[in-house]
Amino acid sequence: MVKFILILLFFGTFAVRAFPDLAISSDSEYYPYYQLINRAKSLAFLSNHTDADMYYERAFNVVKRPFKFDCLDAFENAYHFDKTKALNYLKRACDLGITYSTLKSNSTFLQLIKSDKKLIKEHLSNVVIHRDEDLYKTIQKMVKEDQKARVFWTDWLKWEKQVKIMDKVDRPHAIQLLEMANKDGFPGFSKLGEDFEDRYWVDGVSLMILHFSKEELAPLFPYMVKAVEKGEMYPYHLGRCVDYVYMGTESDSADYRVLTVQQQYGTNFSGTELIPFGTVESVNEARAKIGLEPIEIYAAHRKLTLPSQLFIRYTAPK
Repeated sequence: MVKFILILLFFGTFAVRAFPDLAISSDSEYYPYYQLINRAKSLAFLSNHTDADMYYERAFNVVKRPFKFDCLDAFENAYHFDKTKALNYLKRACDLGITYSTLKSNSTFLQLIKSDKKLIKEHLSNVVIHRDEDLYKTIQKMVKEDQKARVFWTDWLKWEKQVKIMDKVDRPHAIQLLEMANKDGFPGFSKLGEDFEDRYWVDGVSLMILHFSKEELAPLFPYMVKAVEKGEMYPYHLGRCVDYVYMGTESDSADYRVLTVQQQYGTNFSGTELIPFGTVESVNEARAKIGLEPIEIYAAHRKLTLPSQLFIRYTAPK
């Protein structure tokens, strides 16, 4: 229980607010892509590698630009039965921005023979990632300011002072990002590149939005959903943002304050256990609406266990 209380304190002050009901359109460009990729992941998890590959192939044919980590998954899956095909998937992942440092931590890549590793390294040396450099530099500057407001030297300050320091950065950033979205849409992969070393890592825009208030996020959600529909943003980052900001809700009961911790998409965890999200059926319904795989597959992929409780409540005197 203590670890969840610490999480609650970290998230600060909560207000009663229902989770936003987000959903990507079934008519959107990437909706069939997510459906096919999630089917491929499920079959690969069951070691049905040839059928999984069929779904990966279909997914990569329905969009012009697949996600680099999906191509890496397809490489890992195909390695079980067709090494040549696996290398072709790996080259495509490289073309989309997979770095050599990422590959060096991939167990399947490490199994490649020396000549194949050399081939991939040479392929990577010729890859050019096209992006809007001015926008990229602007976003990186905002991220640097975001993190500077949260460095270790602020830890000794009173919480109220820390909040003031963070708010001084976060509030203008929320306004600036909304202005960007109003003008050109949510800044996504086509302009910034998939600048992540892991599909579940938050960086850049995905990091900043975690620090916005519910009121600041509300007008951004339509742009974020549209970004997922166009393959400009991982569905995971949309779900992670909602879980992070909306996970704690506060309500009053007589002379006590009741804090309830419950996720919408099940993206957050403590130790090796997912933080409560209600029922498996409810979380999978919510996840499917934004293009995410079933929670069981997500948990297995990240080596996490499902919650031991449906939700956590912490009651304290006012």
